Amino acid sequence: MLNIYSLSQISTNSAVQAAVNKALAAHRAAGASQEAEDAAKFAMKDDIDNIIFAWKKGKEDNLRALLSSLDKVLWPELGWEGANLSDLITPQKVKIKYMKAVGRVHPDKVCMSRKFLISLSSFFFIYTFSSFSCKIHE
Repeated sequence: MLNIYSLSQISTNSAVQAAVNKALAAHRAAGASQEAEDAAKFAMKDDIDNIIFAWKKGKEDNLRALLSSLDKVLWPELGWEGANLSDLITPQKVKIKYMKAVGRVHPDKVCMSRKFLISLSSFFFIYTFSSFSCKIHE
């Protein structure tokens, strides 16, 4: 024979269990969407790494060549004006173009997106020239 106390306890336990199941389902759905978002980010990062690798291939130690071809990886809305190698003959002109490039592709200047990741990758690659004190090729 069941008393009233045990019936109310059973209904409370089933209500708690239903709430737990609902929260668990919401947590699993959020986890699945986060995993899908992470997979998309990794795919985009791989794509961007391929673009940056193709851009810097053969020019890793030539800042002039990197600056003159930077317009191949940047998007038109950025307003980057490319330069010919003949425009980058003097170290002063290379420094001016370098400072402009750093200003345009700095991660703080670009909103989070695919463009942000491209600018971040190109910024860090260009910035390594000043970090490692690479000489400018003549």
